[in-house]
Amino acid sequence: IDFEQLNITVFPNPSADLIAIQINDLADENFQVELIDMNGKVAKTAQINRGSTIAYFDTQTMYAGTYIVKISSKKYSTSKKVVIVK
Repeated sequence: IDFEQLNITVFPNPSADLIAIQINDLADENFQVELIDMNGKVAKTAQINRGSTIAYFDTQTMYAGTYIVKISSKKYSTSKKVVIVK
């Protein structure tokens, strides 16, 4: 799968309680998903395992603000902005 065609969706955005990170096709490798604050600190991590399409972050205890969702594998990496509202 070409990484650009993975078509990654982060929703809802803005989010209050839960963020879902979904890739359009079944992952053919494991993806690391990180929620990073604007200071560059990794706040939460998750996995989208091979054969799966989705990961979740519980954001109920997170501060409001803008975060980066970074999705990466051994070969690829991409980032999306997400806003957490309270």
